[in-house]
Amino acid sequence: MKMNEIEKMERELKKSKKKQENLERKQQKKKGNLIGDYIKKLSSLFFYDKEMIYNIPNNPDIENCIAEIQLEIPQEEWETVMRKAIKTTGVKEKEIAFNQLKEYLK
Repeated sequence: MKMNEIEKMERELKKSKKKQENLERKQQKKKGNLIGDYIKKLSSLFFYDKEMIYNIPNNPDIENCIAEIQLEIPQEEWETVMRKAIKTTGVKEKEIAFNQLKEYLK
């Protein structure tokens, strides 16, 4: 093989590796956005005041949202999504709300 052909093959190989890395980075960014979207979606389903969230138990909309979270997001992120959704409400009784949401995970 000529030196030019070898160099061309190396460049093409390098280009394809870079393309693959870019695709992986884009997929990771989409996952990050997905988590943020679920935090917003879950927090929008809450009915709350300054003290606590009232509508967590027996709410089919919240139950459906958590079911979607379980399908789309890795298990280690589930509690993070729930905690951040509760945090966005600014309620004082965060632990009570979190424990009520954890009931949907069982």
